[in-house]
Amino acid sequence: MTTEQNKEHIAHPHEQGEHPHHSPEVLAEKKEEMKEGLKAIYGDEKEKIDFSKLERANTRFTSILLTVIVTLGLITITAWLGFFVYLRFFSLDKTENFELTMEVPEEVKSGEQMSVVVHYKNPTNIPLATLSIEMRLPEAFKPTITEPLPTSTEEMSWDIGSVASGADGAITLTGLWLAEVPSSVPFQAYADYRPSNFNADFQDIETVYITTTASVLTTEFSGPEEVRPGDAASYELKVKNTGSEAFSQIQLDLEIPNGFYLDASDPSIAAGSAPVWIFETMEAGEEKIVTFDGAFATDVSGFQYFDVQSSVVLNEKTYIQGSTQGYTDVLKTDLTLALAANGSTEDAVTKIGDTVNASLSIENSGSAPLASVSLLLEFDAEKNVPIDWGHASLDGGALTQKGINWSATTIGGLAAGEKRILNLSLPIDSEISISASDVFTMLASANVDGATIRSSPVTVHITTNAALSVTSRYFDHLGIPVGSGPLPPVVGSTSSYQVVWKLTNSLHDLENITLEGTLAPEISWNDVTTATVGSMTYEMVSRKVTWKILKLPTSTAGAEATFMVSATPDSGDIGSFIKLLSQSTLRATDGKTDTAIQLTVDGVTSECIGDKGAEGKGIVVE
Repeated sequence: MTTEQNKEHIAHPHEQGEHPHHSPEVLAEKKEEMKEGLKAIYGDEKEKIDFSKLERANTRFTSILLTVIVTLGLITITAWLGFFVYLRFFSLDKTENFELTMEVPEEVKSGEQMSVVVHYKNPTNIPLATLSIEMRLPEAFKPTITEPLPTSTEEMSWDIGSVASGADGAITLTGLWLAEVPSSVPFQAYADYRPSNFNADFQDIETVYITTTASVLTTEFSGPEEVRPGDAASYELKVKNTGSEAFSQIQLDLEIPNGFYLDASDPSIAAGSAPVWIFETMEAGEEKIVTFDGAFATDVSGFQYFDVQSSVVLNEKTYIQGSTQGYTDVLKTDLTLALAANGSTEDAVTKIGDTVNASLSIENSGSAPLASVSLLLEFDAEKNVPIDWGHASLDGGALTQKGINWSATTIGGLAAGEKRILNLSLPIDSEISISASDVFTMLASANVDGATIRSSPVTVHITTNAALSVTSRYFDHLGIPVGSGPLPPVVGSTSSYQVVWKLTNSLHDLENITLEGTLAPEISWNDVTTATVGSMTYEMVSRKVTWKILKLPTSTAGAEATFMVSATPDSGDIGSFIKLLSQSTLRATDGKTDTAIQLTVDGVTSECIGDKGAEGKGIVVE
């Protein structure tokens, strides 16, 4: 490039930053406008501004703001540290600082004196403004001395008041411990307190258990190790108070084995009563003795056990103190006498109007014949025995004031190995009057060559006279329709009927009653029910109707429940009754004998037996 070309290039307007279309006059005008704008922004001081040295100013406001932020951060940290120190060293934690403990013996004999000590302590450096303690004492503990005296004896509470920092105290209760043996009984202490730097109450609870495995009352049993059936045997019971306190209302209960006959005792008990003896008082160290005599039945053999239980009766509550057991080995005899009723040798169950089938067997399993044997079947009841003697079968026996008697002439002798069985039918009266008993005991005895042997007794319980009836109807007893639809039922049309369950009962209360029935196929449930007592339900899947009654006392004449069902017969039903409900089953418990009762009644149809307005109109027509 030549020198002249360089000059021309340098003078080119694009290289100078000027627009090729702007004249020098236009550029001068724009520069003037820029100067005016800068003057408007910065005033007359624009000459002093050096834009090449612009930087962020460290203003006073920024400094103040930073100081405030730092100060607030320090305050926050200080507050958290102070709160931590307060919780750690100055606050009162109710579970870790206030102390409530109880001091009791781990194991105490029933009938002994014992003490319970409740300790409380405030180990913190903050006083307690208030403190109250309440004791929850078990019935087994009867305090006689309390130190200090309670503020409220009825609630067994103490208002301690304020408790200084580091202070402690104790409450002591001393009294008689009378608990069942064995048992584990809880003691509880409740503390309500308020620290002086709080406006709220705190509570602490302490629970301890006292175990009782023995009593100061001891019992002993003694008697023969071996006896033969029918031989007289004597037994002795001893109960002793080994403690230091007197007792009242000591009770001894004796459970004798089945087949043992208690003939006499000292102290005596009323005839037919349970073998129970009660001693009004028993001083410390005193001993009471009970003796009794009896014999075993001939159908009893092997080890027979006697169970004795001692108790203390206090405020109508019985506290079992201990038990012991004795036994006698009953040797097998050559002559046995056995009694059974309805197949049972212990307890038999029958109903009013039913028959008790009794059997009496006597067997000589020895090698020598017995020349003379007579038998007596006795009946024991509080009132009259409810047997219809006019229709009874006594198998050669004669009814006497003592019972049914078979004389030596009737029975004769028994050869060696011979066994004789007598069968009796004893019908129960169709009604049990007020003067008759609903339970009686039968006992057989035999006189063999001058010696008397006995069988085990059999007790007969007569269960309550429950009865169930199931009916269907279209009209009620007043002739008012309770059903709907055509009568007789018509093919393709819907007729509804009412099913009635009636339950009657006498003699004993009925308990836990359940009555069930199942709807026949194609029968619809109308969900319309009534019940004089109890509740009714229907289960759609099983189609089962259920009526439940918790208890039906004899004071209630009876109970009734009804429910509505409907049927739409088809051509296959023409000329027949419509089955509405399958058989109904009643299950219940006799409230006195605790025996199960079950009654079953056949199902019902559209025949509506007993419904005068619907009788003869139950067969399906076209």
